[in-house]
Amino acid sequence: MSRPGIREVRVQKIVPEGVQPEAGLTYDESMPIRQCAEAECCNSRDLMKCTRCRTTLYCSKECQRKDWPLHKGQCAHISSGLSSDPEPILQRHLRHWTSRFDISLITAVTVAMKLSQDFSNVSRMAMYIVLRPRPHSNIGSQFTIAICEVVPLPIFEQRSREMQVNMEEYERTMAQHEEQRALLKASSNGERDYAIVGIIAENKGRHKLPGELKPESRFKPVPVYKGMAKSPQLTDPTLDWLGTLKMQVEKDLPTRVAD
Repeated sequence: MSRPGIREVRVQKIVPEGVQPEAGLTYDESMPIRQCAEAECCNSRDLMKCTRCRTTLYCSKECQRKDWPLHKGQCAHISSGLSSDPEPILQRHLRHWTSRFDISLITAVTVAMKLSQDFSNVSRMAMYIVLRPRPHSNIGSQFTIAICEVVPLPIFEQRSREMQVNMEEYERTMAQHEEQRALLKASSNGERDYAIVGIIAENKGRHKLPGELKPESRFKPVPVYKGMAKSPQLTDPTLDWLGTLKMQVEKDLPTRVAD
């Protein structure tokens, strides 16, 4: 059972091809991959998308109202980048991908930034991801990971420039991010924070889509929790966060939350 305010996940070992199930835990598809975004709620049933950003999920209007002071900055940023009609295909696929692998990114960031050892790393580091198209029946899984690494914030800014991200928008987004961090830390007595994940979807590789499609980017504030960072599942020294994340994406097996 999940404790109020702390999202708990089961980091399951995915059995590689050719390996008998006894050598690791099988993947339980009955477990949910998403849950309500309100910090004190762990409900994973009957979720509805915010109609403005079309990304964040809530189980009720009450939870949406409670989370609005934290969500409004992120909501404005995401919705400002959405085209009315039609939405560019890379942007659409990226929106669905970040929603589908939300919990996977939380666990990867928590381990990769070594938050169990020093939670303040969240202020100094960022996760940088580059995605490329691949065919898949699920709209939320039509990318493969080309690059994924955790870097100091100055390097993250440099990579953003190299990928031709609008730097004026970048500065505004970072300012909003710091405001939302301050609100979340104040409301949780420092137990929660937002980590930075920057995701670029570029139309390259052997499954490149037809046409000259410009890269799409998404700045994703990922909620992290001190209690979760110190959980036995995420402090296991044998846990390969990058290998696990890549396998989850390739096999379309996003991390699932525990009931």
